[in-house]
Amino acid sequence: MYSRPLSEIRIRTKIPQVELAQKIGKIVTDDDYGILLTGPTRVIKPDGRPLCVYLPKAISEENRALAWPIVSELKGTTGNRGYVSAAPGYKDYKQTRFREVASHILGNFEAAPPRFPACRLTAWTIDHPLDWPKLFPLCQEVNHYFAQNVPDRWNAQMHYCEQVHPEWMIPGTVFGTLTVNLSYSTGVHQDDGDLREGFSCIAVFKQGEYTGGVLTFPEYRIAVNLQDRDLLLMDAGEFHGNSNLELLSEDAKRVSVVFYMRSNMHKCGSPKEEAAKMTSR
Repeated sequence: MYSRPLSEIRIRTKIPQVELAQKIGKIVTDDDYGILLTGPTRVIKPDGRPLCVYLPKAISEENRALAWPIVSELKGTTGNRGYVSAAPGYKDYKQTRFREVASHILGNFEAAPPRFPACRLTAWTIDHPLDWPKLFPLCQEVNHYFAQNVPDRWNAQMHYCEQVHPEWMIPGTVFGTLTVNLSYSTGVHQDDGDLREGFSCIAVFKQGEYTGGVLTFPEYRIAVNLQDRDLLLMDAGEFHGNSNLELLSEDAKRVSVVFYMRSNMHKCGSPKEEAAKMTSR
């Protein structure tokens, strides 16, 4: 149970939309925020809805120890993260590609025709059936803090999850999918495909020495420098990005784990039904 009291910040103004538009896909700097969160804090947007809740050192040492050997050693890169990659796209045959980044999707994903005509487990999840359940205690701990600190958004997400086949859910949570980002700065972006009425949660694990990586909501000029075992509950539909990350030691790593629910998973049948769609192509 997280017992530290939360302070509250109510944002009164936003930067102009024309100014925000110039920041999309770019790496933020220290000039893009006016307030840096340093302790347990709830941030409220001008319309009264929550922007984020910051819970320093919320993740237990036990769950960090379970998760770290898995999330810190993921291999490979992807070139389809769009604005997240903080670089212009380029055409690769008929597909637009972006700068390769070390980002990995774990868990469950909806259909995306024509390449993926059915809902499915992600490739990593299929290839690591013993490692995937080891992350469940971490997911369940994050779920607890989500329910405790943003109950209206948790309830909305739970209501949605009741429409999803249980085998597409992470047990004991309102999450179905994780994204793991390893040691790179994200350009200013909105998360795509997340359940908008819900919330996303980010846990950070750190090793070695580095500078930067400050998570910033430039429209509201709010930032937080997430440290080892910190947790941020946030509205991922708002524009956000990280300041430039510079690794200073050979062992340096910054791993962020994002917990969320995809918005089209209610359209998925059972895993058996979805597998049949693949074999009938």
